[in-house]
Formats: sequence, structure tokens, C-alpha cells
Amino acid sequence: MSSLAKNRKISSNILGILTFNIFLWLPVFVFNATANANILSEDDWFATADTPPAFFWTGLNQDNDEGPFTYSSSYPTIIDITDDFLKGDQFEVFNFGTSIGFTSLVPVVEDAIEVGPNIAFADPTYSSGSFLVSPGSYSLTIQAIGQSLDAGRGYIRIRKASVPEPISIPEPTSSLGFLTLGVLGVVTTLKCRQKPCLKTLSLCRWSFLSK
Repeated sequence: MSSLAKNRKISSNILGILTFNIFLWLPVFVFNATANANILSEDDWFATADTPPAFFWTGLNQDNDEGPFTYSSSYPTIIDITDDFLKGDQFEVFNFGTSIGFTSLVPVVEDAIEVGPNIAFADPTYSSGSFLVSPGSYSLTIQAIGQSLDAGRGYIRIRKASVPEPISIPEPTSSLGFLTLGVLGVVTTLKCRQKPCLKTLSLCRWSFLSK
């Protein structure tokens, strides 16, 4: 076999290997792109008309059309859910298939207008809910339930939970404080012993407490 033929054969083999690898990895890239499409970021309403990131439903008691919204956090977070436009939809929120709660139940109003997530979330006539969750990884799905319309759109937001600072009790600054309390206690005891009647004892106690 000539050197030219050998080179052509080697090139053909390399091309075949590359082609195989491309087809082998392509489904993985597509799968990852699809799986990561609904990753949530913090402190932002997901309120566009596209899918994703807003959540949509086309039937009751079934997961939102986009599939799970996912995120991970090293600190407690709050999951906010709200309806918009026609009022009366209610939602149940799931994490890895386990229910974490329901949004509020509100009357149906079919002639309402779209107001956006911030206004709707602050308006108690729209169904909404906030769910405090601990640090960890989350895979959230939302189902329209109850008297909800058969199809619609809602909004989801993740925000950091505000954890109150622990209350600290200040310690005495020096031993002088303990010494002063001890002296007052001795003086009070002596006064009470000088007049050992119940009424005088009570007066001594209140006098001590009022100092």
C-alpha cells in the first residue's frame, strides 16, 4: 500500500472517530441545556411571557408545563408564588414531588386585568404564598388546583430569608457590681432583723428592689 493510501485510511479513521464522539456527546449537551433551562436566580420575579422562565399550566392538578425550577442555597430562602390577570387561581407547590404548601384561596374575578407580579403579590385579592425553606437543593413544580382556570400563567421568585440576630445578655463589667449588690443585701438583711415583723420585712424587700 502506498503512503498516500495509508494517509487517506488514517484520515478516514480519525474522521470516523470524531464523528462518533460528536454524536456521543451531542445528546448530553442537549440534555444539560434542557435540564438547566429553569435554574432560578435570587431576588427576581420570573415574569416574561416565554417558557421558561414564567410558569404556565394547561390543566389542573398537574405539574407546570416547563417542568421543575431548580436552585441550591447555603442559607434559608423564601419561595414566593403569585397569580396575575384573572383572579381565582390557586396553586400547590412541590419540592421533589413533596408538597410544601398552598397559596391563598381567593374569590374568582374573571374581568380582572394583568397588573404584573409585584402588584399582584401585594394585592390580597390575588392568590399568593411565601414558603420559608432551609438551606439545600430544590426542584420545584407548581400545580393549579381547586377552582383555577384550566390554563394560565403565574410567577415565581426566590429571595434570601432574613434571620434575626440572637439577643445577647450583657455581662457585668467588673466585680464592683457584684460587690455593690452584696453590700446592699447585707444592709437590707440587717434592717429587717432589727424589726422582724412581716410588714417591715415586706417593706425591706421592696426597698431593696427599688434601689
